[in-house]
Amino acid sequence: MIAVAISALWVVLGFSNTGTNYHFAPLVVTLTPALVARFASSTILSWSTIALSIVGGLVATTLGALMLVALVAFDGPTLATWLTPESEAIIMTAIGVGASMLIGRAGRRPAP
Repeated sequence: MIAVAISALWVVLGFSNTGTNYHFAPLVVTLTPALVARFASSTILSWSTIALSIVGGLVATTLGALMLVALVAFDGPTLATWLTPESEAIIMTAIGVGASMLIGRAGRRPAP
């Protein structure tokens, strides 16, 4: 739910400032479910929990990006000049997926 709220904020900011590209928004939206799940747990997350958090982050990121494309608000400079804002969002989302797996598996292991 937090990821959806952050994604909505990304859409509002993107729509109100159409010449600005919020480079790290897809990364933050994708990471949020894994971070929330990890902070709620005292041990590492199971792979199924990690997968569910990744799917939740991907859904929120995809909805936000599609709304920005539909509003013609996915615009602005990118971190690498040869990238489009859409391809930059895809790359940041992929980094978020990888980081979600690392975050979910980091920390203390459960006792045997």
